[in-house]
Amino acid sequence: MRQPALLFSGGKDSLVLLRIAEKAFRPGRFPFPLLHIDTGHNYSEVIDFRDLRACQLNERLIVRSVEDSMRRGSVVLKSPGESRNKHQSVTLLEAIEEFGFDCCIGGARRDEEKARAKERIFSFRDEFGQWDPKNQRPELWDLYNARVHKGENIRAFPISNWTELDVWQYIERERLELPSIYFAHRRQVVRKGGLLQPVTDLTPACDGDLVEELSVRFRTVGDITCTAPVESAADTVARIIEKRRQRPLPSGRDPSRRPDLGSLDGTAQEGRILLMSAIEHLPEIDNGLLRFLTCGSVDDGKSTLIGRLLYDTKAILADTLHAMARTSERRGLETVDLSLLTDGLSAEREQGITIDVAYRYFSTGRRKYIIADAPGHEQYTRNMVTAASTANLADHSGRCPQGSPDTDPPAPSSRICWASPTSSWRSNKMDLVDYDQATFERIRGRLPSKEVATLSAPVTSASFTLSAPTAT
Repeated sequence: MRQPALLFSGGKDSLVLLRIAEKAFRPGRFPFPLLHIDTGHNYSEVIDFRDLRACQLNERLIVRSVEDSMRRGSVVLKSPGESRNKHQSVTLLEAIEEFGFDCCIGGARRDEEKARAKERIFSFRDEFGQWDPKNQRPELWDLYNARVHKGENIRAFPISNWTELDVWQYIERERLELPSIYFAHRRQVVRKGGLLQPVTDLTPACDGDLVEELSVRFRTVGDITCTAPVESAADTVARIIEKRRQRPLPSGRDPSRRPDLGSLDGTAQEGRILLMSAIEHLPEIDNGLLRFLTCGSVDDGKSTLIGRLLYDTKAILADTLHAMARTSERRGLETVDLSLLTDGLSAEREQGITIDVAYRYFSTGRRKYIIADAPGHEQYTRNMVTAASTANLADHSGRCPQGSPDTDPPAPSSRICWASPTSSWRSNKMDLVDYDQATFERIRGRLPSKEVATLSAPVTSASFTLSAPTAT
């Protein structure tokens, strides 16, 4: 890695990265330029702040625009009003080729969406700029392989495991300045599809729209055509953090369809967690954070277990649950397939398997959790190794033996998981033997002495019907 660049848009995540770079290299200059791929439809407050911050630091800022790609013909919009966000990747690849960058350091986080949850800290792109989740390098502990061949490049995401609350807490601790639109301000908006659409030259009010002037702020900033504010009176970092702790972030849909957490500190959900609330003396848990992975063979219920944990802790937004219900119904299932929550790749959804590690996040009143859903296929063992290297706990999932109760139980898919400080064994799908306790005791009696048998949930899917997907 010889020619890196730091992706800097002026947004809050990139400003956090900028401060981390300051701490690493000041009082010297950055050994890389700042790079922004501008859609040409960004909010002026953010662009002005981007330029101001780069000037204050006296660092080189390279700006390449999607509009330049449009003039070259490498980006063609389907309609003039189409969002340009998805076309930024084309302009980014052109900038990488122009300047010879072999690493772009970005502020993406795994908690943003399902596909992002699959990204490594060092995520490799081939000579065509494509990301192949089947061909990513293992990341053991805090060791990263940064070697690239000519034409390849890396996307490095140092704050992958941060949540949005972590970002805001860091901003508060470091007293970072932000663009003004992150805080409550008066703005003209119209209500469309449960969202607030700002009234701008690019998104004007249509005939019949009711224009309101509300107190709003932006949680994220980007292309104006697809970036909506939320109604808020939070005008300081402290107030934003307070509101973030009190309730889940808006889903962009009808608030009545969002699960009710029932408690501000997580204690109301804690008793419903299948495994986590019973864990006590785990070693090396930093700041109340527990990292654990689920491992096992194919179709042993690992992804469903994670979906069940997130469902029981009310960590799944109602609109996400509704989308999973529709997909399950199309597949002819009578109940919601909770494994869909971690299947962020189209190949995984089509084949019904886990290919790469997916990281999910939730918290209770006791601690925060990072769950790693590791694949079970032998050809993806290195992806399991990546997840196991940083786990405090390895939870081995196994199916209840089908047929004779005397059938030997399936062994853990990889002894690598034993390197975790604590291990447990989970016997899933006990409904195959009508939850027979004697069968479970036989399974437990044949397990290696290091492992502790734990009885899984009595069902492997959500207990609501497809006809009422919004029930919680």
